[in-house]
Amino acid sequence: MLIDYTARVEKQKFSNIKSKLIVDVINYIKHNLHEPVNITKLAKSVFVSRTYLASKFKAETGLSLSEFYIEQKIEEAKSLLRYTNKSLSVIATYLGFFRKVILQTHLKNMLKCNQMNIVNITKNS
Repeated sequence: MLIDYTARVEKQKFSNIKSKLIVDVINYIKHNLHEPVNITKLAKSVFVSRTYLASKFKAETGLSLSEFYIEQKIEEAKSLLRYTNKSLSVIATYLGFFRKVILQTHLKNMLKCNQMNIVNITKNS
């Protein structure tokens, strides 16, 4: 039931996306958050130019590929902080942030809070 609910929420979030290309790119990014995503290689894997992919993605999602990629990593970090006992350092390493402070900065900007409250906010939301 929970999986069905989360699938419906996810579908609703991207309901304006019409092309299979962008759906495939979104799915690839979401399933490979722990690996670096190279936009050029991603474009080649779906047989389009980097420029075309970037403009099509922005037009359909309202976000650049890099904005979407970071947003998804931050959402995953929030989920891992909320539902596991993993430290911020372990999560940062798992998600491919070279330093914990980079993840902290993204979390602070997204959550609009100071460093001390990051874990408390993610645990309580």
